[in-house]
Amino acid sequence: MIRLVRNDRQMTKGSPRVLGVDEWAWRKGHRYGTVLLDLETNKVLDLLPDREGGTLAAWLKSNPGAEIIARDRGGSYAKGAREGAPLARQVADRWHMLRNCSDAVLAAVEKRYRLVREVRRSLAHDMAPIRTQDSATRPGMPPAAL
Repeated sequence: MIRLVRNDRQMTKGSPRVLGVDEWAWRKGHRYGTVLLDLETNKVLDLLPDREGGTLAAWLKSNPGAEIIARDRGGSYAKGAREGAPLARQVADRWHMLRNCSDAVLAAVEKRYRLVREVRRSLAHDMAPIRTQDSATRPGMPPAAL
């Protein structure tokens, strides 16, 4: 990714109106940084050396103008955005919103998995006599159509 971004002549400097902030791995499992994106033009603006809020705040102060900052739910980015661009509105980006929703649904299902299995067994048991009775009362209907 580093090579791609450095070689990308479209990488721009400046202050976007809508800024995307996310982490990425300089070296997976060892060292992480922050990628800054102009979400209106889909261009990489900068790569920060770490994921610290202070680093983000310093970048925002030296590049004022962000009105909206889309970020993950991490506390360091929230603090950095508050300090560096106090008037900007902070929002969760689409990917993180979907991930958060997915995690919440999965946690709810896992918490109640035993109950879900019991309800499924109960419904399967309750539906078996209905299918037999319906097929007997409707002689022209094949059982698969029920």
